Amino acid sequence: MGGAGAAETVVPWTAMVAGLVRQELFRDAILVFRQMQLQGVAPNRVTIMTALTACLNLASPPLLRLLHSIAADAQLATDIAIATSLLNIHGKIGSLAAAKEIFHSMEIKSVIAWTAMMAACVHHRENREALVFFRRMLLEHSIANTITFVTVLGACGNCREGASVHKWMIESGISASSVFASTAIVTMYGRCGSVDHAKEVFDSIAEKNFISGTLCAFGKCSSPGNAREIFDAMIERNKVSWTAIIAAYAHSHHGAIAKLFFRRMLRQGEEPDRVTFATILSTCTTAAALVEGKRFHALLAERPAMEMDPVVVSALIHMYSKCGSLESASKVFDRGRSFLLQENLLVWTSVISAYAHHGDGERALKLFARMQQAGLRADGVTILSVLSACAKAGMLETGIQFFASIARDHCLEVTLEHYSCLVDLLGRAGELSAAQELVRRIPDARAYVSFLSSCSVQGDVELGRVAAENVSVLDPSISAGYVVLSNLVSGKLP
Repeated sequence: MGGAGAAETVVPWTAMVAGLVRQELFRDAILVFRQMQLQGVAPNRVTIMTALTACLNLASPPLLRLLHSIAADAQLATDIAIATSLLNIHGKIGSLAAAKEIFHSMEIKSVIAWTAMMAACVHHRENREALVFFRRMLLEHSIANTITFVTVLGACGNCREGASVHKWMIESGISASSVFASTAIVTMYGRCGSVDHAKEVFDSIAEKNFISGTLCAFGKCSSPGNAREIFDAMIERNKVSWTAIIAAYAHSHHGAIAKLFFRRMLRQGEEPDRVTFATILSTCTTAAALVEGKRFHALLAERPAMEMDPVVVSALIHMYSKCGSLESASKVFDRGRSFLLQENLLVWTSVISAYAHHGDGERALKLFARMQQAGLRADGVTILSVLSACAKAGMLETGIQFFASIARDHCLEVTLEHYSCLVDLLGRAGELSAAQELVRRIPDARAYVSFLSSCSVQGDVELGRVAAENVSVLDPSISAGYVVLSNLVSGKLP
């Protein structure tokens, strides 16, 4: 098969592997990868990288060796991204010797490669070697970043070594500018038994609450492990830091761990606030989590003032809706309106969104009309919820009329999110040609994801393939395109 044909063949296979990895079905992803090989399809760079991600999560050294061999046979093992990934994974679950071999074979050693090599040494408890690599890196005039310094701090076995690294950080201007780095220094001094130095560094951090912001930032970047390191290094913990670590795990889809921290917070006698409760309620998103969601609601009932807060009422509505209990969501809304001092847009938008989520477009539109009668003016999010309700309920004409009213009647700017929802509305109604024409006029990755979902609903594989390619070109970080396409190609249609 020629180059173009081979590329077309590997794309759907890669899409299926990536989709399964995204859904954390790592064993299934590897099975599909192996099936691809049995079909005689050669993997490309993206396929190998995706399979390596599955391998890391499965923590399988034999599989790692196999993938390494396959990459070498495909002449991809020297690709800088694949080589760095192999180095990183060998360091974590494989052989330190193999990691070193990969590292030494690299013609260009990036800071990521140097850092991965040091992390491999630390992981295998070869801390001295990690320090040797660190010194070699500096001698070769490679510039260390914050992650490099934090990694090598973990290799410091005494205060003399740690202070030396700390000095390098000061000279690089990192320790003063990074709360993450400062907390790593605190951890290092604490581990080495130098409490005075640890406290001195901690006291030098100008904004303690910014540490909590850093926790949340790592959580949103799917790095709850880094957030945990910062949390554990904190000498003083308060409501803000507890809420931040809970949010870090919640945003990273580690709901069970977030709930463990919430219970720890209660046992420590720290009183949660409305943000804490809104965050922990967001971890209850399935029917199986309904019982636990009700327990959190019961805790709120013991705090009447907080239960009446609009943010909490909105979070409860979302929780019951996601868990499949629309009746409970409606009851929370009615009760919330009875004790709120004034009508609240957030609460109204939440209940409209709940009915949209369950495909009840008519009820969502009636609630929207009631909201307007109550004197509230819709914002862009409310409009999006109503459009979504129309799309899911198949209310094509009503949805188009409502879309036309955004600027005319509501004096709001039509955003890309609104256009994406219109694409979804047209696609779900089977108007793929109109949806395709619209998405061509607004080349945005999110709009193409909506169009791809419509192709999935209608079973149009060819248009779906084109949409997925556009998603990958416009925004490679969005994996939803591969997920939907994998379901479409494999016949797992909604």
